Amino acid sequence: MRAAMLAQVPLIWFFGLEPGLFHVIAPVYVVAEERELDQFVVALTEAQRHVTPGSRVEEQFRRYLITETKRRLHQPV
Repeated sequence: MRAAMLAQVPLIWFFGLEPGLFHVIAPVYVVAEERELDQFVVALTEAQRHVTPGSRVEEQFRRYLITETKRRLHQPV
């Protein structure tokens, strides 16, 4: 994940809906690492790639993205 973040290589995210059924989200980009939480931050859209972690807008943007992601993932397949 760290190498993909540094090289800005696009990835494919297979989000599991149920055993054997996945929702594909592509391309996604790893944009930051949260080492203290052992996790990475993934951008789902081009606009998300340009938000600097820790910036003033990041927290509000993160809340929006979580809401939008949940909405998209719960759309009928």
